[in-house]
Amino acid sequence: MGTTGQAPRRQDTITSPAPEPTLSEHVDRQWLDRLVDLQVLATHGDTAAALHLESWLAHDQEARELWNSIAQVCQQLRPDGGAA
Repeated sequence: MGTTGQAPRRQDTITSPAPEPTLSEHVDRQWLDRLVDLQVLATHGDTAAALHLESWLAHDQEARELWNSIAQVCQQLRPDGGAA
């Protein structure tokens, strides 16, 4: 087979779909986007974002529960089973 200039696809298969995080009807998309943005920034070394996120999750039970749900799905999707 010839090369097409595209990277080879992984041959991993997902045997069962990961559960989707549930959003309550009153969760605002901008609120969720802000939560995810802070997590991405914190993961990549933004100390201010990490402190803000930590404080937010410590004081907002809904944000904590939703973030835990998102983190669980991400863990399941990692090819190494979540080992970082």
